[in-house]
Amino acid sequence: MTPGAASRAGFSAIGPGTVRATSVCATSAKNAKIWVVTGLFAALMVFAGQQGWAGDSTEVPGHVLIIIDSPVDVDGPWIRLGDIARIEGDTAGISADLGAIELGRAALPGRTRTITLNSIKVRLRKAHVDPVKVELRAPERITVLTRSTVVTGRGIADEAKKFAEQNVSWPGAEVKVEVTRLPEDILLPVGDVSLSVNTMPTTRLPGNTTLMVTVLFDGKPYKNVPVPLDVKVVGQVVVAARTIRRYEVITEDAVRVEKRDISQFYDKAVSSVDEVIGKWAARTIQPGYPIERDCLEEAPVVTRGMRVTIVAEKGGVRVTGIGEALEDGHEGQVIRVRNLDTNRQVQGIVRDAATVEVIL
Repeated sequence: MTPGAASRAGFSAIGPGTVRATSVCATSAKNAKIWVVTGLFAALMVFAGQQGWAGDSTEVPGHVLIIIDSPVDVDGPWIRLGDIARIEGDTAGISADLGAIELGRAALPGRTRTITLNSIKVRLRKAHVDPVKVELRAPERITVLTRSTVVTGRGIADEAKKFAEQNVSWPGAEVKVEVTRLPEDILLPVGDVSLSVNTMPTTRLPGNTTLMVTVLFDGKPYKNVPVPLDVKVVGQVVVAARTIRRYEVITEDAVRVEKRDISQFYDKAVSSVDEVIGKWAARTIQPGYPIERDCLEEAPVVTRGMRVTIVAEKGGVRVTGIGEALEDGHEGQVIRVRNLDTNRQVQGIVRDAATVEVIL
């Protein structure tokens, strides 16, 4: 039998002069396997087409194209698909608002977080987006930076300095403000940022003190920043030109004006000579020492040993006499007086520099 005849009879030629019988059933089984494999491959291709973004997105055309680059910027606090993607095409056939789909919380201002392509696919499926209608083009990992507004430490310090300069008032004084520790920069979300400066319970201007600067974001307090300051005031003050004794009435020759650093006694210092002339020194003041307000008193109108008129009035009858003041007294003050006619001590109210009204 020739090789050609063997083939037509259902045999296959193995070699020259050799013939092997081949079963027709075996040939049919082989063909069936080929058809099964071909069918499975076709089914997989259909399944991949139904999944849309499960494979290479460029291989699956859709009605809407979503393009995402990396890195991208967002304002926060949430990351939405519309913030990081370009959405092209007709979205009328998409039930979900693609741009509004949330992909996660944004990082803190000025920082980044990574979003994976798979996580975006999951979010789209949860939003019931038909993958047949969408083509997704994006890298496997997307870096998302949260935009920020920077409030510099220098800017915060300058606001505190300005506040201190505006709230220290002294005639002709030179105010020097030094920031002893510069605050750190602050990163905030993008929005309306402003600063407000306030005093603290321990704030004392001038001197070494601290002011509180509040950083406001969209009109609401975001962070309080303490700013330590050294505030110096150099101005004209009244000092003693000679020793001023206790209870001495201060005269013009007893004082002079000098330029001094008054930071440590700012609230007690006196800037004008007119404020001290005629006052009484409550304690001894040495030459060159600043005259402070708490060592000044109004001079008494009646002093001890002074002759005064004693007046007593009752039932329309007025009696007067001569008396001696036994103690100093200001107008309206009660002092002891000796009646020189009777040598008796009485109490009376100082009405002026020459009159004491006896209390009956």
